[in-house]
Amino acid sequence: MRLLKMKIQRIDDGGHTHYEYPTPFYDAYKVKFGPIYESGIDTGLAGVKDRAKNDEFILIGVEDVDVGQFLEADKVIDKDHQYTTVELTQAEAVTFCDAYTAQIEKIMDMDKVITILAKVGRGETLTQIELDALNPNSSEIGINITPKVSDILLSELSK
Repeated sequence: MRLLKMKIQRIDDGGHTHYEYPTPFYDAYKVKFGPIYESGIDTGLAGVKDRAKNDEFILIGVEDVDVGQFLEADKVIDKDHQYTTVELTQAEAVTFCDAYTAQIEKIMDMDKVITILAKVGRGETLTQIELDALNPNSSEIGINITPKVSDILLSELSK
């Protein structure tokens, strides 16, 4: 897999955001990883808005056979917007992922969590496994911390 950083057009329209990609070079069906958007977390969004342009960078992974098509989007100008595409090293891609994504707490087993909360509501004592399921830092499935996106990327690259 090859890793690309693309500058796309970000359009804020009355509280709604949509994106324009360099057509026909960007083919969402050929993207194997991502896209990871620069505005994926609040600090990234603030940086995007501070630029006062309608640009945003994304990270994508594509198969070797498709990389040429995506690289053709470099320097394309459409409606006064210049798109760019550059290939990143693995280290640069990891840095991008770490800068613009965050780990969050997420309910991974809703039924288990609801059952545990019902027990709490009834005043019942929880088992250690149930307590662990409510602890996001535990390996017990329940409420967990999502994996780092950069770790997912590295896992995909090792396949």
